[in-house]
Amino acid sequence: MRTRLLKALCLALSVAAVVTARAQSYPTRPIQVIVPFAGGSASDVVTRLLLNEMSKSLGQQFVVDNRPGAGGNTGTAAATKAAPDGYTLLMSTSGPLAANKTLFKTLGYDPAKELAPISLFAILPNVIVINSKLPPKTLTELVAYAKANPKQLNYGTVGVGSSQHLAAVYFEQLTGAQLTHVPYRNIAQYTPDFLAGQVPLGF
Repeated sequence: MRTRLLKALCLALSVAAVVTARAQSYPTRPIQVIVPFAGGSASDVVTRLLLNEMSKSLGQQFVVDNRPGAGGNTGTAAATKAAPDGYTLLMSTSGPLAANKTLFKTLGYDPAKELAPISLFAILPNVIVINSKLPPKTLTELVAYAKANPKQLNYGTVGVGSSQHLAAVYFEQLTGAQLTHVPYRNIAQYTPDFLAGQVPLGF
């Protein structure tokens, strides 16, 4: 009995040593990180800042793969199809991981079953911004202006169902204001129009 226990213990220790050795050698090659949003977006910028520091500490490169589309669903779905070997990571947000389940008929993936969370590393709050040429200078004035001009105030977002879009709809529900949504494909297309005043409101 003692011999069997000793053999089992030795086997367990040898297996643990192999697992530990493998864990210590990870990563042995560059790691792909899928960002399901456009380059230059807040999610992309924050991810790149984090990965830059991780690269220094791990001594391995991270390759960002921007795959925007369908409110983050396109890139997130691609991540679920990758080999589960630790060399494809996903940086995602509450949209593709939670909210989109209520906004889309099908996602092409099940975030609860096909993805495993590693860590929360950033919180990106939405703030209300307006073009400085608009008369309102406070939030109270903005609400009054929007109510006095129903459907006349355009706001831009990076797409239907995005956090900006949901924040704007919530704003309308809270205040009773009626705004006009102008969805863009990405932040690079939206920003020039915001600065020019064509879509003078943003979330």
